[in-house]
Amino acid sequence: MHFDVDGKSLADPSSNGLARTHNGDFGFYGVIDQMLWRLPGNDPKKGVGAFARASWSPSDRNLIDLYAEAGVNFMGLWDKRPDDSFGLAASFSQLSPGLRELDLEKAFFEKTALPLRNYELVVELTYQAQIVAGWTIQPDFPYIFHPGGGVIDPLNPFVGRIPDAAVLVLRTAISF
Repeated sequence: MHFDVDGKSLADPSSNGLARTHNGDFGFYGVIDQMLWRLPGNDPKKGVGAFARASWSPSDRNLIDLYAEAGVNFMGLWDKRPDDSFGLAASFSQLSPGLRELDLEKAFFEKTALPLRNYELVVELTYQAQIVAGWTIQPDFPYIFHPGGGVIDPLNPFVGRIPDAAVLVLRTAISF
């Protein structure tokens, strides 16, 4: 992502443009998913749950070298809507430092200011409503900071980065 097969920066005009490859890859990850409080009664799936996930991989061969997410879910807490759930979560993706260095070198060789890609952060709010047994509707609202890690807008590169994005999603599922 940063150097060519001859060791030159891929941003260098004298580079051959063939990215250096690496033998092998690896990474580490961990997951925690736990009910924090159970609603008194017979259903062990109702209450408050939390989750966290994290991963790391070498930055010299992976676009994203650090990823982490965490959230909390509230399930079946309202008497009038016992099968509904509500959740809030956030995720963080760190782009490789080599990618930022490549952006700096590209700006140097092109003699122009360019944004440096660094991270993407998503905060998400969701509510899942059971309409009837077997049918759910789930509005979902993620807000994305630094889409693509702060990449230049491909539709209008003179504007700069793709702006932060608010997204509204509506999911439905039918089980039978």
